[in-house]
Amino acid sequence: VVDRMKVVALQAPVSDRESLTLSPGSNHSAEHLIHAKSLISQKKGNEMMPRSAFWAPITASRYVSLFDIGGDDDYFSSDFTNEELAERLGHVGDVGKESGLRLLAAFSKKDEYVPESVERDVLLERLVSAMNNGFD
Repeated sequence: VVDRMKVVALQAPVSDRESLTLSPGSNHSAEHLIHAKSLISQKKGNEMMPRSAFWAPITASRYVSLFDIGGDDDYFSSDFTNEELAERLGHVGDVGKESGLRLLAAFSKKDEYVPESVERDVLLERLVSAMNNGFD
C-alpha cells in the first residue's frame, strides 16, 4: 500500500495520556491504571474497565496502551525526551526515505485535547524532528 501512496496527513498528533488529564474523573486515572495493569497480570487484559475509567468502553489492555507512560500507543507525549520521541517516531522518516512518501503534520493551536501547559509549536517541531531523525 505504501508504494501507491504519495502523501500522508497526520492531523492532530496528540497524546492520549496527556489528554486524559483534561477528562472528568481524571483524578482517578492512576487508580484505573493500577487496576488495568492488575487485570493484565492476571491474563485478563480483555476485561472491560469500570465506566468511570473512560468516556467509552475500553479494555484493560487498551487502557494501558493509551494511558501508561510509554504504552504501546503513547507516541506524542510532550514529556518524552528527544531520544524517546526519535525511538518511537524515527521509523516514519525511514519509510519516507525508502518510498518517497511525504508527510504533512497538522497541529491545531486550539486543540481541546492538548493541555494548556503544552507548548504546541515546540512540540510540533520536536515531533517533526523525531520523525526525520533530526535530533543531534
